[in-house]
Amino acid sequence: MNRMNKKMRELMSQIELKINLAKSFMNGDNRDLEKANNLFDEAEELQKEYEAEKKKFASEIEVDEETIDQIQKKNNKSTKFSNKVSEKAIYPGEKYKRDSYVNKNNLDFGKLVKGMVKGDWHNAEDEREYISKNMTATGSIIIPDVLADEFIDVARTNAAIFGNVPVVQMPYNNLTIAIQTGDPTASFVKEGDAISDSEPIFDKVTLSGKTLAIYVPVSEQLLDSAPNLSQQLMNSVTQAIGLALDKAMLYGQGVTHEVEEIKGLCNIDEINKVASTVNNINYDFVVQGTSPIRKANINPTNIVYNTSFADDLSLLKDADGNYLNRPSFCDKYIFNESNNIKDNQVLCYDVNSLLLGIHTDIRMDWGYINDDFKRIQKGLRIYLRADFVPVRHKGVSLVTINKE
Repeated sequence: MNRMNKKMRELMSQIELKINLAKSFMNGDNRDLEKANNLFDEAEELQKEYEAEKKKFASEIEVDEETIDQIQKKNNKSTKFSNKVSEKAIYPGEKYKRDSYVNKNNLDFGKLVKGMVKGDWHNAEDEREYISKNMTATGSIIIPDVLADEFIDVARTNAAIFGNVPVVQMPYNNLTIAIQTGDPTASFVKEGDAISDSEPIFDKVTLSGKTLAIYVPVSEQLLDSAPNLSQQLMNSVTQAIGLALDKAMLYGQGVTHEVEEIKGLCNIDEINKVASTVNNINYDFVVQGTSPIRKANINPTNIVYNTSFADDLSLLKDADGNYLNRPSFCDKYIFNESNNIKDNQVLCYDVNSLLLGIHTDIRMDWGYINDDFKRIQKGLRIYLRADFVPVRHKGVSLVTINKE
């Protein structure tokens, strides 16, 4: 197996260090056979630990690849992305999961909310203990980390943009990570001459969390009677998260006088802006949108358009009235629909050219808003912090379609 997880890489580094150090004691002025043998013994123990971790990782990969294969067949798309922008990034098709959890209990979301709102802790001792330790004086709590990761994971599967870009977890509000912006280049040189400089292929990007507030109305009747309360709340919250992040990543306004937001791809001048000159609906936009990306030696992977535009394409017919199939040159791309994108715009991008950061803490509270008091209705207010940046501007194209 060529792939290694974090623990395997750490063990391999330790093994190599022990062996190299042992060899240094085998001869020369520092010769010490006892130290060398001890180091070789330590390396052997680490090797056993490595083999055990390798076996465990192999079984996990086998399950994961089976899951990914099912996703590929279902969605007719590839989740294999090469040259990852960052080893810390979680890619489409990979489970959103942090390395370790503070709260290992898989608490029930419905019981948490019902107990927090109505004081009903029936069969909810773990949830009551968590609330008692974590609720602030204002009634706000951090959603348990296992649940928070589940929210993000489910939201990713139901969002067009959010679900198809790399995500990095932010343990703090600001995060700077190293990224790969290109590939190294080689050139022929005359013997003795200096090697020509090439473009830098590594850079750093800083993510600074912006607060995204989401309100999910919940009726008293739902809290009192719904047998599937947890699932209903999960669906509502994850749908709200997915839609809000999709919209922000597309059209967020950036920093304004009133609020600090994610800027949004469509407001970034440095990305490729393409105006389609075709006056009828067809697939020319695929070539027009991906062309500047390919000319920058970047491989585009994803295309996102509005559901209405997708319907227009599905209704295309030939002269005999037969429905047209999507052209074969489209097969290399992953197509997604989002009602958040305008129906005359298409987003083409390379998955490694975008990066979304999400703070690991997601907070919620409960209360009335606007005229919900009159309706005997309260709601969950969810707060999460996120930032979204294009890593390589030339790997993104916004195509405006002339539909007239």
